[in-house]
Amino acid sequence: MKKFVLVLFILLVSLPLFAAEKQAASILLDNSKSISPEDFQKAKDLIRQILADLDGTKLIYQFGSDMKKIDASELPTVQPTESYTMIYDAAFDAAQELSKIQADRKAIVILSDGIDTKSATVLEDVVAYANSNGIAIYGVGVGKANRKVLERMARLTGGKYFSINSPEVATEMRISITAQKAVQEKDASRPTAVQQPSPTIPVVTPPSVSVPVERAPESTFPYKWILLLLLGAVVVIVVVFIVARSYRTEPRVCPTCGRHLDPYQTICPVCSVDETRQTKQVPIPVTAPADGTQEILLEERIGSIPMELLEKKPVTEEMLSKTFVLMETPMLVVRKGKNLGQTFSLNRAFPVSIGRSRVNEIRLDDITISGQHSRIIPENGRHVLYDLNSTNGTFLNEKKVTRAILKEGDTIRVGETHFLYKIEQHRN
Repeated sequence: MKKFVLVLFILLVSLPLFAAEKQAASILLDNSKSISPEDFQKAKDLIRQILADLDGTKLIYQFGSDMKKIDASELPTVQPTESYTMIYDAAFDAAQELSKIQADRKAIVILSDGIDTKSATVLEDVVAYANSNGIAIYGVGVGKANRKVLERMARLTGGKYFSINSPEVATEMRISITAQKAVQEKDASRPTAVQQPSPTIPVVTPPSVSVPVERAPESTFPYKWILLLLLGAVVVIVVVFIVARSYRTEPRVCPTCGRHLDPYQTICPVCSVDETRQTKQVPIPVTAPADGTQEILLEERIGSIPMELLEKKPVTEEMLSKTFVLMETPMLVVRKGKNLGQTFSLNRAFPVSIGRSRVNEIRLDDITISGQHSRIIPENGRHVLYDLNSTNGTFLNEKKVTRAILKEGDTIRVGETHFLYKIEQHRN
């Protein structure tokens, strides 16, 4: 009888110790609509395996925009219906519930796709509270999971990350939870009162436990140097632009009428003939002698030359046979338009038509030109330009004309095409 009482006493005394040597786990299931029905079913099947493998207290929660505790019998009816996900808030609330349970090993298993959209807490809050209460967090990625969120919580709390598609994931999780370090007995939900030191016994305050929080590395990208390079490039471009403008060719103008000349024009098309007709004899200055006599005119110098020197000498047939005859051919040169650079010879005996139709001698691919736009007709050794009642008109030296005599250097404009009328000389 005494032995029986002794054994019963020992059992009663050791009962709290055996009660403390157990596990407590909270299983959190993400029921947001971002998880496909097939992956959600895999998550529910994994929860059933975890419930069968783990010993001790097991709590099941479903969470989306809020968290709700459910029983194992309700698990088959749970479906992904939530539009928002609060992973951090759910993990923090589950950690608070686990902190109230006396257990040797505490774990939180989160089955989610890792996309948090509504939590008020942050990762640092969850990690600090879990570490202060000896709770390890295990993440299980479901579907196309954001592994970074779940894996960071697991690594910072002593847990581990798993993929739901990994083989034997339930067995590996049970082994990891069983191998957890035992929780030191303390009530983290209650603040510890600071004891006043006694006069004779000094009190040593234990050092505070720092929670390792992963921080983003500071950016070392050389923004300053990029800005300096861009500024230097802008300065170089401005300097090159200023230098290029300073070297720009000065515009050429006619000294008589002041008309601007194109780069290809050697004489003014308006007043070139008038200049040749109004040529006057200009006195040519001769270096004045030292005695102060006045300058001598060219006419006076010519008059003093003997007439025998100015007479033409007789030409022999041999000399004539060696003389080349230069022929003059009127030409139209395209200076602007689709046919830029093309040249057209003008006949001194037959007219030449200009237009867009196939019947023209000069056919141009220009939609602003009429089918038969204008015609150049030889008259008395000269070429005369006629407008054939065209839609957009014919212009000579930027003046609209219906009939005009052409001179070398004239500019003819029909539609968007500009011609230069010139006389080209060549050997016969």
